[in-house]
Amino acid sequence: MKGRLAEEIVKMRYLTRWYEVKRTGKGHDYYVRKKDPWTGRIIDEKFIEVKANKSRLSKLQQKMKKRKRNYKVERVDFFF
Repeated sequence: MKGRLAEEIVKMRYLTRWYEVKRTGKGHDYYVRKKDPWTGRIIDEKFIEVKANKSRLSKLQQKMKKRKRNYKVERVDFFF
């Protein structure tokens, strides 16, 4: 339950910053990219893995993090 909530929080963070958010398969949760509104060129793109509190990365996620330089782990802390 906390994991799903954390994913929605991170998704909303990126949507409010004008990123396009796409759900992905195994190894990461989202692919996000931001386009320049005038030229349409991609300014920024990354793969996002969302973790709640002190959850650890799986072996596949660790492998993906090493392989891709645009891989980012977003952590959301809950106090309940």
